[in-house]
This record gives sequence, C-alpha cells and structure tokens, in this order.
Amino acid sequence: MTLEEAKSLKFGDYIICTVEFYSDGKTLRRYKVNGEPKIWKLDPHSIYVPIKFGINHFDYMTERDLHLFELGLNHFRYVCKKALDIASGK
Repeated sequence: MTLEEAKSLKFGDYIICTVEFYSDGKTLRRYKVNGEPKIWKLDPHSIYVPIKFGINHFDYMTERDLHLFELGLNHFRYVCKKALDIASGK
C-alpha cells in the first residue's frame, strides 16, 4: 500500500494484511479501518490509521507498516477470480 492510498482510507474500508493468516493458515487476515487517518501538517509522510480485527483486537497502522498491507478490493478481486477458476475446472 502506498502512502497516498493510506491517506485516502475512510471509516469502514477493509485492508488485507499480507503476513497474517486466519486460523485455517490459508486466508489472509482482513482488518477494518476504525476511524479517519490522522495526518500531520508538519510531517506529511507520517500517518496513523486506527484498525480493528475481530471483536476485541484494536491496533493502528503507521507509515512504517504500509508494506504489510494492501487494499481489500485487490484481494477481493483475487478471491473472486480464484473461485471462478475453481468453478470452471481450471
């Protein structure tokens, strides 16, 4: 994820962590943006995005963590394409 993509996130968007998996060991973990990204005027390269996973797990994403995440839409397209390939017998 780029810094510009992170700045454009809004409450309710989904992002995918590319290094954490659900308990099945195959599915990438999905986080929900839990607030508006905080951006500082004096340091435009810094960002703080609150995120949520599950019921009780709250965390945040900073500019140092951007390489670990991607937008949820890209992952959703990949999952749909894979499901269509499996259904068609490819």
